[in-house]
Amino acid sequence: MVIWMKKKADLRVIKTHKALYESLIYLLKEKEYEEIKVSDLCQKALINRSTFYAHFNDKYDLLDSFLKDLKQSLIEELEENKKINSIKEYYLELIKAFINHIDNNKNTYKSIIINNRNSIILDMLYDTIKNDCKKRLEQFSTPLQKEIPDNIVLEFYLGGIVNLGIYWINNSHYKKEEIIGYLEKLLPNE
Repeated sequence: MVIWMKKKADLRVIKTHKALYESLIYLLKEKEYEEIKVSDLCQKALINRSTFYAHFNDKYDLLDSFLKDLKQSLIEELEENKKINSIKEYYLELIKAFINHIDNNKNTYKSIIINNRNSIILDMLYDTIKNDCKKRLEQFSTPLQKEIPDNIVLEFYLGGIVNLGIYWINNSHYKKEEIIGYLEKLLPNE
């Protein structure tokens, strides 16, 4: 997981954030977020409370920082998706990037989405993918876009992509390649 690897940051800061992020993920597997205390996080991360408060105001600040780093890693993965020739190819590459991101951060998503039913992370995923889709839809002109407003097309595909990712987290007996193959059959060529 590279979500806490910030450019030109102090190595001690990186190590502290990494330890706290990993502690947060671990504790989210055991209990709901509201039940987690700063002392639990510090004990699991093997740091003092004063060190925690030197980096974060409270556990909500820690969660916010963690989600921002997770979002940034998803944005970077989506931006690798540059050389696209058609809208179908874009959606296939988008779902591949999204599924790979989920796979690379599976423990995180399982802890937050499944164990805690946290909608904050769902909102983050939805907004990040929506922003990427908005930028990319402007590049393509399809017959469908002439008949249906862009925002309707966008919401339709967004719902499918995000829900498919969540479904895959909950039903990981499907391989990534199977999910992508099914999607390729579902998406129209235009």
